[in-house]
Amino acid sequence: MCKTLSDATLCPSCAQSIRKAGYAFLFRHRCPVCGNPVLDSSYVCPVCTTGMLAYGPYEKTLASLIRRYKFGGEIALAPLLAGLYLPLLSSLESPLLLPIPCSREGYKRRGFDQMEVITSYLARREGYAQLSLFTKHKGTQYKLLSKEQRSLEHALQLTSSRRKKERFSQFLSDGYTAVLLDDVATTGTTSNQARELLRSCFGCNATIVVLADV
Repeated sequence: MCKTLSDATLCPSCAQSIRKAGYAFLFRHRCPVCGNPVLDSSYVCPVCTTGMLAYGPYEKTLASLIRRYKFGGEIALAPLLAGLYLPLLSSLESPLLLPIPCSREGYKRRGFDQMEVITSYLARREGYAQLSLFTKHKGTQYKLLSKEQRSLEHALQLTSSRRKKERFSQFLSDGYTAVLLDDVATTGTTSNQARELLRSCFGCNATIVVLADV
């Protein structure tokens, strides 16, 4: 970030910048219901009203790291970014991580699915349960689609795997909390699509957890 030589991924100064970029540092007040940071106790809590947890706003150091990982293909940043999810996940009971898949164009460009990598890291290093339950809609060649069809092209759908659906139902029966893991919430369309699919097909309300919101 600052070009200073460092034994760690971030030097102490940049690591401090990331800590200060989080809502936990920026917001002094806490929601009396869920305990998450809020701008002011008189404001409506975004977590309670929208069911979305975010580490911080999409700005400065945090935004730069996400861009370098997501668009620059710097996969070595995955452990660092995965660690930013930990304080958010710790507030949830028995989280089941459900990564939001990237677009096919994004996968071809960077060679990996950024959320699959982070989710797998959290499952391997922290012991969280995970399940890849969603896929991107597959349709006609993208350049031949209308504007409305292009929207559908990027829409989510549940996996066709019966085994994965049965595993998800079992996780719910065992008391796990469905957690939709994404990197940035811009409009929230994709994550909300995923949440609606879970609600309509399984009758569960999922929590959305992202690194940054815009």
